[in-house]
Parts: sequence; C-alpha cells; structure tokens
Amino acid sequence: MISKNKKELEKLPDQIKHEINKCLEIHHELEKFNEGETDIVALHKKLEKILDKYEV
Repeated sequence: MISKNKKELEKLPDQIKHEINKCLEIHHELEKFNEGETDIVALHKKLEKILDKYEV
C-alpha cells in the first residue's frame, strides 16, 4: 500500500509523515510480538525506543 501511494504520501506535511512512520514502526513490532518472534519485555523496550525516537 505504501509503495503504491508513495507520490501522494510524499506530498503530505512532514508532521504527518513523521506520525505515519512512527505508526508503521509500532505496527511492525506488534506483528513480531504476535508471531512469537518477540517477548513482552523486548516489545516494551522496543516500543519505548520508538516513542523516544519520534518524540518531537
């Protein structure tokens, strides 16, 4: 979906792109947890890092 709509996404304001990237990273980590690749402690640490990284 992202690659399909890349031109439209590039037109968005930086703050919205920032939020989309944050959500995509969180979604990726939640998928890894759901598939059993990550335990709850590791998930918590990774989510904290993502939120710190995208703190404005």
